[in-house]
Amino acid sequence: MKAIVICNNNVALPAIQYMAQSGVLTAVATISDNHELCGILSSFSEATGIELKIFGNKDFVNEMNTWLDNITPDVVLMMTWPYKIHESALCKPKLGFVNFHYGLLPYYRGVNPVFEQIRKREKTGGITVHHADAGIDTGPVILQQTVPIQPGDSFGMHMNNLSYAGAEAVKTLISMIRSGRPLPAFPQDDRDGVYYQKPGHKDVSINWQEMEAEDIIALANACNPWNYGAATSVNNNMIGILDAVAHNNNHEQIPGTILEIDNDGLTVCCKNNKVLIIPMVYTAAGFIRPVQLLRFGLNKGLCFS
Repeated sequence: MKAIVICNNNVALPAIQYMAQSGVLTAVATISDNHELCGILSSFSEATGIELKIFGNKDFVNEMNTWLDNITPDVVLMMTWPYKIHESALCKPKLGFVNFHYGLLPYYRGVNPVFEQIRKREKTGGITVHHADAGIDTGPVILQQTVPIQPGDSFGMHMNNLSYAGAEAVKTLISMIRSGRPLPAFPQDDRDGVYYQKPGHKDVSINWQEMEAEDIIALANACNPWNYGAATSVNNNMIGILDAVAHNNNHEQIPGTILEIDNDGLTVCCKNNKVLIIPMVYTAAGFIRPVQLLRFGLNKGLCFS
């Protein structure tokens, strides 16, 4: 069995390690823009002798087809791949392309399902392994594995859990392939399908007037660490909220008003007589304790916008 992994995120690494140890991994690929992953996979390739291919964004279709013709893999596993695979490539491997989607299909299609699931306060995420077709996240499902989203889980924490669940899903998939039986192919119900675009500035920003305290906490978790937290601003200072705890408080202030900045954190008013206590923030100066915001001229009474 000859398998290839093409990936653009560290979430693929436990699965890659398992496949290398199992003797089924022929090559791995990533993209040139991902410098961190290029470095990790370069070291992995040197240590194991497994081929590494780094794709640019020019003439990707022809370069992919040529690479597949040279290696002739039985299957290509996609683990967060940013480019759409052309139909001319999809049919080259005997078992086609198999996509590892780090969300539950068909409900969370798109480039960042983990962000959407956490900010919507879902209690369960997971991995959907499916046949890749000409659509995006639309192919028939091979297997699906749920992964709990615990209260307080950040994007990074859940992705770490998914990385190890992905390795387990690879074990199951390899066992299916080695059995010689056709891979399952359960059609997705497009009536339940929702495609989410890449999050924009509005999606990652706090709306203090409209969002409940619990929604702000969920957004902060969904944006940590990849967006340096949920975005907000005060006095022309952009700040990322990384985490927070909600408390009841019978304040009479406008939501977003700073009640206190001290060693306990940043206390900010929310809707419905609640406040958030924020222990750590991200600024242009880096990750800091909120009490250090006093140096930037921030103080109680100011209001986030």
